[in-house]
Amino acid sequence: MLSSFFDVIKHPEGQQEIEEYIEERLRLILEKEKEEAATKNRTFEDPSGDVLRKLAASLFWNANFFVIFGILEKTMSALGSDKLVDVANAVCDKNDNPAHQLIKQGILMQYDKNLQVDNITKLINQKDYSETARKLFRFLVVRYCSTHQITYKDRQRIEHCFGIKSAKLLSMSPGKPTR
Repeated sequence: MLSSFFDVIKHPEGQQEIEEYIEERLRLILEKEKEEAATKNRTFEDPSGDVLRKLAASLFWNANFFVIFGILEKTMSALGSDKLVDVANAVCDKNDNPAHQLIKQGILMQYDKNLQVDNITKLINQKDYSETARKLFRFLVVRYCSTHQITYKDRQRIEHCFGIKSAKLLSMSPGKPTR
C-alpha cells in the first residue's frame, strides 16, 4: 500500500501536479469567500500567488506525512505484540527499506519498550535516506519519549542524535507539567 502511495508522490512532476490541484481548490474557496465578503460589505484580503503556492505545498506534504504515519501506525498495531517482536524483526530485516525499518523500530518501541538510538541514528544519517522517513523517525522518538520515563542523560543523547529540542522532550515526559 505504501509503495503505491510512494509511486504517486515520488516524482517532482507528480508532486507539482498535486500541489497545483490543491492551489486551484484553494483559489476556488477564496473566490467564494471573496463573494460572500462583498455581499456582507466586509473587506477581503486576497493572498498572493506565492502564499497560495506555499500553503498548497505545505498541505500536500503534511497530508502525505500523516497518511504515511497512519498506515505505519496501523501496520505496527496489527503486526506488533510483545510475543511477536522477534518475528516482526526478522520479517522487517529481510525487507530493508525505510517503511520496514520504521515498522521494526516502531514495534520495538511500542511492544519491547526499546528505543534503539544508535540504530535509528545510523539509518537517518545515510546520505540518500528519505527526508519523510527521517521526520517519521523523529516523530516516533518524540512520541516514545512522551510516554516513557527518560533520564536526563538519555534525553541529552536523544536531543543530540535526532536534533530534537530538549524542551519538547521535557514538556512531553510523563510527570512533567507542560507549559
